[in-house]
Amino acid sequence: MLAQHVGRPAVPSVKPGEAVTRGQRLASKPDGALGAHVHSSVDGEVAAVCSLYVDVEATGPSLDISPGQGAAADPGIVAAADPGIVAAAGSGIGAATGSGIGAAAGSGPIAAASPVAGSGAAGGEAYVPIGGSTVLEMIEEAGIVGCGGAGFPTAAKLARPLGPGGLLILNAAECEPTLRHNITLLESDPARAICGMLHAMRTVQAERGAIAIKEKHAKAIRSLRGVIDRSDKISIHFLEDHYPSGEERAAIRDVAGVLLRPDQLPFEAGCVVLNVETAARIADAAEHRKPVMSKDLTLAGQYCGAAFRDRNSVPLMDVPLGLPVSALIEHAGGLSQDFGELLGGGPFTGKAVLPATPVTKTMGGLAATMPFLRVNEKMGLLVCACGADQQRLMELAAAMGGEVAGIEHCKQSAQMPNGTRKCENPGHCPGQAEKVISLYRQGARALLISNCSDCTNTVMTIADRLPVKVYHSTDSLLRTAGPGLIRRKHI
Repeated sequence: MLAQHVGRPAVPSVKPGEAVTRGQRLASKPDGALGAHVHSSVDGEVAAVCSLYVDVEATGPSLDISPGQGAAADPGIVAAADPGIVAAAGSGIGAATGSGIGAAAGSGPIAAASPVAGSGAAGGEAYVPIGGSTVLEMIEEAGIVGCGGAGFPTAAKLARPLGPGGLLILNAAECEPTLRHNITLLESDPARAICGMLHAMRTVQAERGAIAIKEKHAKAIRSLRGVIDRSDKISIHFLEDHYPSGEERAAIRDVAGVLLRPDQLPFEAGCVVLNVETAARIADAAEHRKPVMSKDLTLAGQYCGAAFRDRNSVPLMDVPLGLPVSALIEHAGGLSQDFGELLGGGPFTGKAVLPATPVTKTMGGLAATMPFLRVNEKMGLLVCACGADQQRLMELAAAMGGEVAGIEHCKQSAQMPNGTRKCENPGHCPGQAEKVISLYRQGARALLISNCSDCTNTVMTIADRLPVKVYHSTDSLLRTAGPGLIRRKHI
């Protein structure tokens, strides 16, 4: 995939029939434009080049998914360990793969044409090292983007130094329910994330750093303390355990005490926010000249494998980018016959995907939901800027067999110039009674909502009095693999 990030798609630099080496750049960000480079996931031959993807047909053995970092402590954790990925033609491989940290010299120049071997979790993997003489240049060369879902190019985020008192926040909220891979990384390899955090702090000249994390993640916190106790520049800040704790502006509000307007950027609060995995990829680039060649994600839901019993979710570390999700489904034991949909991402902001959909730099999860509940009442849609958008709610309403009676947007949903919406104060709700009553008057006798935890509970205070049934966009997944539904009263 050539568009795995905010900005313009990468421009292919290879041709069909050309032999490529793992880690070799397949496409470059356009000159003078926001974007990110794309690197080959495998040794192989370019099968096709188009405006959407570069397809590389790999040479070597087939995919072997085996235990990776952290597996000794948790047998449910697996990692993509085999660099020889066999890709079906047209699957969109061309983003990257990899599973270990390559041990290339981190400071001296390395010839871009000569692969180096690493000694990471998967053993001695070879890849073409990136160039660059500064950390910022190496971040751009590696094609690093925000791994938390937004996909903003990290080099652009770190391009300007912060002013006096600048703060870099490592976002370890694991904001979406069911996702576990960021916490797993901190439990098993905290030094890698902190290394990347320190490189980023030096790059933006941040005077201090803060790790934003929920207090319930006790094992990860213990692991972090074992690393940051040696630094007087990094502290730990505990977040509340609800959604969307960890949303970028919410993290800045809760850690730095500054509530930005929806149209303001973190830089205006003297802050930069990095996802945990993004920081780890910075360490890979700066210490080992390794391009982005994999993605951590979480599997959850209606899979047949034993690891998914008792509503468990399973983190996968270093899954090859470009790998079709059908390979992950097969690894998870296949789908149960009574699943509803495949969801790429978390339950709040994920999108429906197909088995042929490739893993990308921003895919945080792959969930197989239970079958959709069926409704007989007319439905009102209440759209939240923190969760599923209007299009997604309309898709869900159709899947549930509901007739849409009306559509309203959350009271705090502000429309941006580009047509998207952002919450004015993420996770802090002033009440939704006006919106619920409006939908009821339009004929709705059931609501389908995508609100955050706080807003959802304000909906419940009025819904019972009308009365209307309340369904949430996350229900199908959280009934299958979640810690509980996103509202106090369950239907």
